[in-house]
Amino acid sequence: ARLVLNGNMITNYGKDLSGLTALCDVLPTLKNPISLELADCNLKVAEVNELARAMAAGAAIARLVLNGNMITNKGKDLSGLTALCDVLPTLKNPISLELANCNLKVAEVNELARAMAAGGALTSVVLDGNELSGTKIEHKGQSYEKIEQLDADLSGFTEFCASLKSSTVVSLSLRKCYLGPQALDLLADAIKLMGAVAHVGLGSNPIGDKAMIPLLDTLKDIPL
Repeated sequence: ARLVLNGNMITNYGKDLSGLTALCDVLPTLKNPISLELADCNLKVAEVNELARAMAAGAAIARLVLNGNMITNKGKDLSGLTALCDVLPTLKNPISLELANCNLKVAEVNELARAMAAGGALTSVVLDGNELSGTKIEHKGQSYEKIEQLDADLSGFTEFCASLKSSTVVSLSLRKCYLGPQALDLLADAIKLMGAVAHVGLGSNPIGDKAMIPLLDTLKDIPL
């Protein structure tokens, strides 16, 4: 089953969660796993808490798409993401998780790493457009955007890469995450031990020539 609600303001910009709550109440009663697509729905902390509640109650979500939602209120409140990550290791079935362009940074990727290390069975992880390695950027998104410092805080990404080594991840997408050479070295080391990985997306990252050669050597058998 697949439910696509991308681009709909299903909570009226956070003013009325009754519809989402009703949906989350129904999800645990479904017999078959569902693909739930909620990209660009202006979902924030309370909304992710509702989804986590449904999953904790037994909702079998095979694919959860939350791309483009500020699910941590731009880093001010991680409680919803934490609740989601807490439930991941308890799921009976593996899940594909898409969190592209959610303004996730170091602390947030640390939460995801914690869930994966605790046994969260993720088959696919999409984190495109999130600044996972703490790269400092001036005028982000503008034509005159300037990178001040690559990989300024690797603490979260280091934990994420460590969790990948024993993960069930088949597909990993980290496009335009402003990953520099140090971050890519960590990722390359992790990929060597990822038994299930078949696809890695790394486009639009400032990798640099020096890091490219060992990275390509690691990825030579993986379709990019």
